[in-house]
Amino acid sequence: MKIPVTVLLILCSARSFAQQGTWEGTKDWKLYKIQGNKAFRLKQDSLLYIESVPLNEDSLKTFLNSSGAWPKEKYSLWMGSYLASFADSAGLLHKVDISMYGGFFFDERTKTYFQVAADMKNDWLQFMSRSYEKLASP
Repeated sequence: MKIPVTVLLILCSARSFAQQGTWEGTKDWKLYKIQGNKAFRLKQDSLLYIESVPLNEDSLKTFLNSSGAWPKEKYSLWMGSYLASFADSAGLLHKVDISMYGGFFFDERTKTYFQVAADMKNDWLQFMSRSYEKLASP
């Protein structure tokens, strides 16, 4: 059975991204005007129709580079979330659920949880809250 080259490249890049946790090649980070359970149910292709703001990528990558991936068997319960997205170095869109309280987030494409470093958690939560406030202001 032959696997098309495109499918093979997508599988390898998603797997490699999740294992390495490399954020430098990511771009076009956006935060959407949607929270909670609605965010989890929203299909990725619907992101085009949701109001969004770009996230400051320099600040964001400082937080992300401090983060680490959880083991695949670890998961978390949610109490509030933000919805974000980014494009990886291959141009693939990733939908990301961000905890409003826990300092962790979930990349839906790679099915991987990441945790921001404990000493940066409060700053991360403030960064996300302030970014979301931009959506609420006229």
